[in-house]
Amino acid sequence: MQNPKNRIVAFLWHQGESDANQNMGTEKYKQVWTKLINYIGREVKGFNPNQTPIFIGQMVPSWIKATGNKANDIDRAHKLLASERKNTYFISATKPTELGLDDEKGTGFDDNLVHYSATSQRQLGKRYFNKYQQLINTNIIKKLNPSDYNADNKVDIFDYNILVNNFGNLYTIFDYNELINNYGK
Repeated sequence: MQNPKNRIVAFLWHQGESDANQNMGTEKYKQVWTKLINYIGREVKGFNPNQTPIFIGQMVPSWIKATGNKANDIDRAHKLLASERKNTYFISATKPTELGLDDEKGTGFDDNLVHYSATSQRQLGKRYFNKYQQLINTNIIKKLNPSDYNADNKVDIFDYNILVNNFGNLYTIFDYNELINNYGK
């Protein structure tokens, strides 16, 4: 049974290397990406690609440079998607400092040129989170109330009914108290 409290609050996209290797090109990648995101929006409850923030993470900059135009095409597509689509943001791996292979160069697949080091992965994760936090702090996206089960920005009888319907009459006292405390907010 799906928990009504579960929400998709952000969508992280970090992909493109295999498409670069296929010489997909900027426009074709944008078309395929948009089609896929819209498909996910139709199939996954709670994800609306026009409302849920989508964060596109940059591929390893040194790998982009090493592969030439084919990776530049995908990098360009990522940047264009972020500039052209509402609620879509490009997370740079070059600013403020360049991330890459710093502590694990030469290990793993393909001499690991395509994968970030563990240190850089953590830094990129912080950049994703910092952008998300910035959007919340500037009210570009709203922080969700955990009792707003139907995500209509208020806690009311409809949320109570969702709670009861999803858990039968066996709701927990915590859920009930939380709902009552947030009722009308």
